[in-house]
This record gives sequence, structure tokens and C-alpha cells, in this order.
Amino acid sequence: MTGFVATFALALSLSPGQSEGVLLRWKLTEGDTFYAKTVTTMEQTVTAMGRDIEQKQEQTTVHRYKVLKASDKSYTVEQTVLQSITESNLAPGGLGDLDKKMKGATFTVELDANLKVTKIAGVQELVKKLGEDNPLLKQVLSNMLNDNLMKKGIEDVFRYGPDRAVKVGDSWKRDESIPLGPLGELSMKQEYKLAKSKDAIEEITYGGEAKYGPPKDAAAGGGGLPFTVAKADLKTDKFSGTLLFDSKVGRTKEHKVEMNLSGTMSVKVGELEVDMDLKQKLVTKTTITEKSPVDD
Repeated sequence: MTGFVATFALALSLSPGQSEGVLLRWKLTEGDTFYAKTVTTMEQTVTAMGRDIEQKQEQTTVHRYKVLKASDKSYTVEQTVLQSITESNLAPGGLGDLDKKMKGATFTVELDANLKVTKIAGVQELVKKLGEDNPLLKQVLSNMLNDNLMKKGIEDVFRYGPDRAVKVGDSWKRDESIPLGPLGELSMKQEYKLAKSKDAIEEITYGGEAKYGPPKDAAAGGGGLPFTVAKADLKTDKFSGTLLFDSKVGRTKEHKVEMNLSGTMSVKVGELEVDMDLKQKLVTKTTITEKSPVDD
């Protein structure tokens, strides 16, 4: 679920306290600039062939967003990576050159009136830059870091509210899937609730379940990966989040989500099939500010 997968949600809101409730959508105005800092921590244990492999990783990304155009029919937003830092016990020193090459990557995102991404430019340029010295890595990134995944990540940031005004206590549901390229996909069922409202800060809580599904066409290969996923039975033990939305400004302030995933998986390396048990804890926190948390 990648630290690439960075964050925002749009808005036009009713005044706090109105009997009609509040519309939880971002307000994007031409010329606006804001920043999103996302910290994702992962703790994972894989048990295979009698061995436990423990991985701890933390990824920090900072994105700058500029609203280039805004109308009642569409929006154009520029997203720029200002910082990418990855720390892992399995990769001392982090991702090194990959993190450095991420800095400065720019994407131009077009959204329709409902804040659904219709087009994104710049993804293939980034893939080319990251894999310029490593053809195999370029092949992997071409499958993993594609337009569909990037679009999904951006829409996830935008669209946490329903298409109607809500009051404290109201709830709504959302089903979605996250494409993971040659690794398959993650299907999620979520239920949201407007839990609190104070001083124009709306607190949204949600929970649900997620289930991992292997790639539908395993025969197509691993997309450059040294293995393919043969089968899997992975489900969430915990999946919950909290989002603070400023209905006066029309912008998310903070979003935190935690997911615990566990189960079994079989991967094929050549003709060898390996069974494994997996336990993973993923915590992601995004903070959105008007001032950059790093030097531009």
C-alpha cells in the first residue's frame, strides 16, 4: 500500500451547525497550495520453511499540491514530491538512490466535478527515471507503479465523504479495491461515521474489513518479480481509521488508519512452490498543512 500512495479529499461545506448537516468535500480554489506529510510504518513477520523473517519499515513522504485550474466542471492539480525517506531493518540506509530520485517527481492530475481522477501525467516519466540504470527494476515498477494505482491513491485522499450532507451520528458505506499489479489486489468494505463536530472540525471514524486476492492471471508471470503468487488467504484482524476535516476551510487536517493483516500465502519461485504464514501491521498517518514541513 505503498508510501507512494499519497493524500487529499475535496470540499464544499455547509456552515457548521446548520440543521441540514455538512457536506464533507474539499474546497479547491485556483492558486491554492498545500502540503501533505505521510508517515507509514510497517511491521511484518513472514514464516516460511521453518524460518521467521521480521521486517520493520518506515516511509516518510512530503507532497506539495498546487491547484492550477478550478471550475464547476473540473480541476487540475499539480502534485510534487518534496521528500521521500525510507528506513528498513532489511535495507540499512533505506532505498538510497531511489529515494533521491523520487524527490522532485511531478504529476499533473485532472479531476472531474465529483473529484474523480480522469487523467494523470508524469507516472511513466518517474518509472523511467527510477529504472534508468536497472532494466529489471524498470519492468517491476512499470507493473507496480502504474496510472491506475496512482489514480486510486489520489481518489482515496479526496473521497471520504458521501455525496450528501451528513449530521453527527450519520453513517455511510464504501467498497473499493486497490490494484497491486502482479501482486494481485486488496478488496475493502468500509463503513464511515460522522462521530463528532466541534468548532468546524468534523471527526470521521471508520472500520471494516479487507481481503487480499492473488493476481487473476498467474500464468502472466510476476511482472519482473522473482516470484509469482500462486494462492493466498489473507484477511484483516483490524482495520480502522480516524479523519479530522476542517469544514470551514474545506480541507482534511489529519488522517490516520491502522490495518492488521494475517493469513497464508503460497509463492512460486521457478518450479518451487513455497508456503508461508504472514502477519502484517500497517499504520499510516497523513497531516495536511498550508506551510511546508520541509524546505521546498
